[in-house]
Amino acid sequence: MINAPIFKELTDKQKIKLIEESSILVYPKNSIIFEEGNKSSGVYFIEQGTIKRFISGLDNRESIFEVCGPGDIFGHRILFNDERHFDSSAAVTDVKLQFIPKAVFLQFIAENNEMSNSHINLLSEDSIRHIRHSQVVTQLSLKQRTAFYLLYLQSKNLDKNNMGVEISRTDLANLLGTVKESAVRILHEYKTANAIKSMGRKLIILDYKYLLTVSKIFK
Repeated sequence: MINAPIFKELTDKQKIKLIEESSILVYPKNSIIFEEGNKSSGVYFIEQGTIKRFISGLDNRESIFEVCGPGDIFGHRILFNDERHFDSSAAVTDVKLQFIPKAVFLQFIAENNEMSNSHINLLSEDSIRHIRHSQVVTQLSLKQRTAFYLLYLQSKNLDKNNMGVEISRTDLANLLGTVKESAVRILHEYKTANAIKSMGRKLIILDYKYLLTVSKIFK
């Protein structure tokens, strides 16, 4: 955890405090980490697994706007104003998290200008990423954004011994902004083209170049 970019400028004393004050949290797949309206109590750092962040619509359908993987932090955006969480987070796979209490995180930011600047940069990157998500959902076809998000989700898996995208078809559909049946149809097209294969709910990418070409994001 202390090697994460946002913590790399901490002093040795602060790094010791970070280790002493943080705690390990383990959540099985599909479990809720926090819900909309919960009071913010700290920051989460992902050691293993992936989580989803989402907002529930009027019909209780999830609108997933971000998936986080190892090395990412979440829960940090509302620490300064005592607001409650505007979103929910849940485990997509079994996850192992390091939890940093709010008071400790804010103390580091107040004492360390470099970490404060890193946090500002992180918030800026979050905003850019969410703008990109809106662009992908609104401007790309379903086939294009499926390719884009398969590549994006693969980038979140840092375990080289466990390659593949582990996500339920319902979660994938909610991330794509479509219904499950449409997401399954596009996945079938990619399987037919030998671009992916499935092992249970895990999707294995076989042809990265094909997906890159279809997404038309990277030129």
